[in-house]
Amino acid sequence: MTNDFSGGAPALSDGRFMENTGLINQTALYSNGLQAFVDYNAIADLRYPLAGDSLTDGRPDLYRSRRYGKTASLHIVDARSFRDEGLPNVRDITSASQIGGFILQSFDIGTSKKRTMLGNVQFRRLQNDLLAAHRDGVIWKFVMIPEPIQNLGVLAAADRYEGYAAERSELLRFIDENGIKNVVFVAADVHGTLINDLTYQRREDVLNALRTVGNPLAAPQIKTSAFEVTTGSVAFYPAFGDAVLGLVASLPNGNVLLGQLFDAAGVPNVAAFNTLPMPVRNAAMAGFISGQLTALGYSPLGLGDNERIQSQSLVPGNVALFSFGWTKFDITADTHDLYVTTYGITPYNSADLATNSAEIINRQPAVLNRFRVSPQL
Repeated sequence: MTNDFSGGAPALSDGRFMENTGLINQTALYSNGLQAFVDYNAIADLRYPLAGDSLTDGRPDLYRSRRYGKTASLHIVDARSFRDEGLPNVRDITSASQIGGFILQSFDIGTSKKRTMLGNVQFRRLQNDLLAAHRDGVIWKFVMIPEPIQNLGVLAAADRYEGYAAERSELLRFIDENGIKNVVFVAADVHGTLINDLTYQRREDVLNALRTVGNPLAAPQIKTSAFEVTTGSVAFYPAFGDAVLGLVASLPNGNVLLGQLFDAAGVPNVAAFNTLPMPVRNAAMAGFISGQLTALGYSPLGLGDNERIQSQSLVPGNVALFSFGWTKFDITADTHDLYVTTYGITPYNSADLATNSAEIINRQPAVLNRFRVSPQL
């Protein structure tokens, strides 16, 4: 099992793979991992046809698209097997030059190569299936994607769709300009729940902003009616919030950034922060993340600032970042309203489980946030 790999990159680019030729999606480790995956999930062994595409020809086909009458369609993408090698992450997230450089690279500016996360064949299939569902009157379209497509800022962004911004922009623009309604992305990987609407910048606008004002972030953000919910892990330690605390502390100027978070929470340090009730820590971290987003011109967390999404908060909160849990999606039979409910418990590690297993086993999940979205018909 190998974490965070890029199947479309040369095998030589990643020392975890032993081959000296071909792509990562042609290696023995990739093949063995996929065999374990399909054995566990008991899915059909599908392969991409031989069509003259060196990235996908003969490779395992994990893309799935299913419909549930006209209520919903489900589109499951493989975001690992065909992605190009990731960009270097921004080391100093307070550096305008590093941020700008990352944005330009993610939009493929300064290179003739079009970088991809999904691969051209799978990308077109997703577009075609979303458009077909829209034209056939399917109300909700759920895209299940391993890594978030929402903007979360440049911290550790290379592995997310933000690191492949040109293709990300193309997908969201396709959804927007074709009027495909009620698209919900459901993502994982970050071990926490973050809810946000999806905006994008057109590549030509980024180029124009670079030429005219020297700042790619000056390109306008275009709102869509699509949104994303990332799902927390059932039991991966540390959860998102604790992982971010550690990651930010390791960065240049990280102590300054953490100081801003602690000041907003009214505590002097991380030890005091960790004693705060979970809802308080969630709200503080959500504010911290939204501050990072708005500084880049992105949309703050939540759906309330997007008039194209008819949402109502039922249990307040746009995040669940310091918990183990899951998210449940329900569609009502009469109005086809979508209810999204996130449940969670206080997280634990292996040492906690060894010394306090009885208490942990008896922890009861609580509703951490819940909201309703009425479909656009």
